[in-house]
Amino acid sequence: MRLTNTWFWQPRRWLYTWTSPSGQYRNQIDYILCQQWWKSSVQAVKTFPGADCGSDHELLVAKIKIRLCSVKQPPAYQKFDTSKIGPSYAAKIRNRFELLAIEENQEAE
Repeated sequence: MRLTNTWFWQPRRWLYTWTSPSGQYRNQIDYILCQQWWKSSVQAVKTFPGADCGSDHELLVAKIKIRLCSVKQPPAYQKFDTSKIGPSYAAKIRNRFELLAIEENQEAE
């Protein structure tokens, strides 16, 4: 996990995320976390101090560019039309399987 707030140089006014009730202290206590895998997608992170969100915390925004890859479909299996196979080829295949069956019977005995 990475703290994205700390990657980019920002002016101090865009860094603080919390202001004390008296307005005297400002600290960076809120963070946006991202996984290592997404670190190249994060382009900028900053706060908007003037946003009215009804809290002593400032609005924290990350600019992210997502590059998605299309899902590749697996190749379709080719279906063979057995009615187009010539009778001579079918006879050759039948003879091969008959020979295998005979050999298996001889080994079993």
